[in-house]
Amino acid sequence: MTTPPAPVREHAPWTIWLTAIAFEAATVLFGAFNTAYTNGSSLIGLFSLVFGALALIVVLMGPSIHWCSK
Repeated sequence: MTTPPAPVREHAPWTIWLTAIAFEAATVLFGAFNTAYTNGSSLIGLFSLVFGALALIVVLMGPSIHWCSK
């Protein structure tokens, strides 16, 4: 006899979502300060700024995309 599969959660808990927002915001701030400190000559700062901002947008839009797809 097999065990039934575990129930699938509808969405991640709010704590995970808020942690992701905080992490991406910290990445954007790091990129902004790094870029400003090096007068825009730091590739690490620029990549952190650009990709951190893109990831922050995706994280912020995640719940609305999930709710709109129902």
